[in-house]
Amino acid sequence: MKNDLPRRMLNKIPHFALLLSVLCLLTILCFVFPEYLTTPAIRSNYPIPLIREMIYWALMIATATTIYSALFSQQRKLAFASMAILVACAFLGGSQVHQKPEYDTFIIQIGLDWFVLDLVILAIVFIPLEAFFPHLKDQKIVRRETRTDLVYFAVGHMGFQFIMLLTQKPADEWLELLRLSGQQSFLAELPLLVQVVIALFVADLTQYWIHRRFHTSSKLWRFHEIHHSIKTMDWLASLHYRHTTVSSLAS
Repeated sequence: MKNDLPRRMLNKIPHFALLLSVLCLLTILCFVFPEYLTTPAIRSNYPIPLIREMIYWALMIATATTIYSALFSQQRKLAFASMAILVACAFLGGSQVHQKPEYDTFIIQIGLDWFVLDLVILAIVFIPLEAFFPHLKDQKIVRRETRTDLVYFAVGHMGFQFIMLLTQKPADEWLELLRLSGQQSFLAELPLLVQVVIALFVADLTQYWIHRRFHTSSKLWRFHEIHHSIKTMDWLASLHYRHTTVSSLAS
């Protein structure tokens, strides 16, 4: 298996080039439309110079792998798609894309920045582990279901922002009413450690009953059964659950 790994990785270079190109474009779009695509709670903490440096090198690697794919791979359609995306990245400014100094935050953010960050971190950690230490030696790095799982991943992140808006907005309004009336939630008077324990307990208990309902409700099971339908298990399998959870709650 390990002796065959270099050949398998070379065969996947067109897929890698396309994925890296797409991630570069999505990251650049976060600079262009931060009011719609980025998460307010974390956008101010980003190390922008480092991110620009990462975009630069990612574009260089994507360009090199795209050229290799166009010249030596049989999957030239993927290479041409990567080229088109890289041209779009260059048109938008590449790693030196303009960053808006001031802008009004839109009421709903898609959370594209969190999607890209989450995907990159998970891929960096788990893809090498599964490539060099596979539990199933014949399992491919890129499966037939990988494209579907990535779509679930994206929809789950965007749907999560919508669910957060529905749940957090009423809570914020209630806390603001308490503040204006001079009152304060009794939870705020408890020690921080006690608040954390209560939050973990409530979150875990809520998640348990939601998961239980997915299995006992025929309506919710139609969404949740996707989570159990996967034929090949890898690090992307959990995305089925995230997607079905958000889809069920949103419906």
